[in-house]
Formats: sequence, C-alpha cells, structure tokens
Amino acid sequence: MRTAETSICIPAYRNPAEVERLLLSVLAQRYRDYEVCLSDDTPGDEVAAVAERLKARFADGRLHYVHNGAPLGHARDVSMSSCESSRPDMVPSSSS
Repeated sequence: MRTAETSICIPAYRNPAEVERLLLSVLAQRYRDYEVCLSDDTPGDEVAAVAERLKARFADGRLHYVHNGAPLGHARDVSMSSCESSRPDMVPSSSS
C-alpha cells in the first residue's frame, strides 16, 4: 500500500462522542489521499469502540488507531509518530 499524501493526526482523551463526530466528518470528505492517525490516552474502551466501529464502516485502510493503555499525557506525540506521510497535520478531538 502506498503512503498517503497527508496525515491527519487526532489525539484523543475521553470524549468519544466528539471523536466520533470528528472522524465521521473527516472520513466523509471526497478527497481520499490521506490517513487518519487516532491516538487514544483514554482509560477504558469508549474511544476504542468508536475507532473499531468506524474502521469497519470505512474499511479502506485510512483510519489507524493506537491505544496507549494509560494516560501518558502525550497522545499528540504518539499520534504524530504513527503517521506515515511527510505532511502531517494536527486536529484536536475536543472543542474545549
């Protein structure tokens, strides 16, 4: 599989409803030459469930999910490091 032109990096901590709204918006774009790198510092399974459900719905390989297992406080760095393109961009998962 070739490397996407752009990476959209999304660090998540809790807020599964906001993460889902954001991912649905990003994945619905007509432009397709990108990957979404979702990094999750959330204890529990709520954000993971959203990611797995959307990976199944958009089964084209654009959505990548990394769960840190514990709040590390650097989900942004993990998200950026999991991207493959040379053009990463950060999108916050929360409006707060």
